[in-house]
Amino acid sequence: MNAKAHITEAVKHLLLLGSICIILYLGTSFSCSRVSSGFRAMQPMADEGSFMLIDRRPVPSGSFSPEDVVCYTSRDTTKPATRVGRVIALPGQVVQVTKGTLYVDGQTRRTAAAASIQNMDFPPVMVPAEHVFVMFDQSFGSVSFRSQLIPLADIQGVVIR
Repeated sequence: MNAKAHITEAVKHLLLLGSICIILYLGTSFSCSRVSSGFRAMQPMADEGSFMLIDRRPVPSGSFSPEDVVCYTSRDTTKPATRVGRVIALPGQVVQVTKGTLYVDGQTRRTAAAASIQNMDFPPVMVPAEHVFVMFDQSFGSVSFRSQLIPLADIQGVVIR
């Protein structure tokens, strides 16, 4: 074989190896999840039974931002359910809702979840380590403050819109 043939083969193998690395990266960084039936609290962003593309990269580091929409496994019912919620507060932050106004660390915060908190009152509570506090964009019956504290271990990832 001449040098040109060796170079061509090397380039083909590098491209193949690069393609495999990209596929592995995408496969471990992104996934799909289906929202459980009966869950309508994040409409129109997520309808019950809809498939969501999930970015799993922020989960190990817990690097979420307020207003990120996350997909998580809810263990409030007898059967685990896949739900979608909006991150309102991060670990260590103090959350309070008074007469429908959201306060995080004593500061008023506007949120896309305002419709779901308009009739709520929650005393100040610090979000524990390894948890985030989520709310929904629409009212979802009676939710307890505790049920909105989601362990990072139950979060599948950030929903890609």
